[in-house]
Amino acid sequence: MPEDVGKLSLKFGVEKHEIDAVVYGKVLINTVTLIEQTNKELHTNAHFQIRVKAEREGSYLADIVLQAATILGISAPLLTAENFEEAHKFAKTVILFVGQVFETRKKTGGERPNNSVHLEDGTVNITGDNYGTININKTTNNILFENPEAEKAVREIFTALKQENDIEDFSLLDENNQVLFEAERKDFSAMSKKIETVEQTRKVIVDNDAVLSIVRQSFEKEKTSDFIYHNRPITASIGDERFWEAIDRGERFAKGDKLFVDLEIMQDFNKALDVFEDKGYKILVVNQHVPRPEQPNLFRA
Repeated sequence: MPEDVGKLSLKFGVEKHEIDAVVYGKVLINTVTLIEQTNKELHTNAHFQIRVKAEREGSYLADIVLQAATILGISAPLLTAENFEEAHKFAKTVILFVGQVFETRKKTGGERPNNSVHLEDGTVNITGDNYGTININKTTNNILFENPEAEKAVREIFTALKQENDIEDFSLLDENNQVLFEAERKDFSAMSKKIETVEQTRKVIVDNDAVLSIVRQSFEKEKTSDFIYHNRPITASIGDERFWEAIDRGERFAKGDKLFVDLEIMQDFNKALDVFEDKGYKILVVNQHVPRPEQPNLFRA
């Protein structure tokens, strides 16, 4: 029999203990869809049965329960204690990300970012006209902006909520009744906007641990230099003012020296190959300069 491994509570802020059945149904169905899409995006390999338990008193609370039936790839028909703990961990992670998706939707007001920078630490800096720059997890970004089914589920939840005038606020609570997300009625309209799906043709990645070997170092700021990066030659500009100040102070750079840098990589999408290809490089920060080892003079008398 399936075991409970996670719980997400929906709290509808209403004065009376009742709610429109159609609105309630839409919110529940689309929340379940969002949970399923989040689980797929996280690649947990866990299969959950999702059930709704009886409502509780107090601003109209409904519990969505995740039950572990199997973990894909496990041949045993029953969950062991170890597998149960794994399923509980996965369920908790899924629920946390659902909360993050809602919170990001609230911060962005339903606006698609006009610029996204993917960082090596697994996060993404998204920038929009109305909210500036926000740092979010890559998975949250994918669920909200690259998964049409998940985006539609979030949109329809808040479309339904704004149609029920008696609902003043809406919250998500975890299994310990800790608030994961909360929104007031004034937030519902923006959160119900449709985020248009666009084909991404360019993206920017930042490698904060890039190691470059100098092949040809330019000493003119407006020109590029040549390096070896991951065993392949690249040409990059250098935007670090401190680096050029070091040049002006007379610091020596030679072929074979290593630079430890934050490297910005511009990528364009190749439709024929269905991959993103590196198209340009810029050194944002030079963190360390390591000269190559001195070579002995073979012709010294």
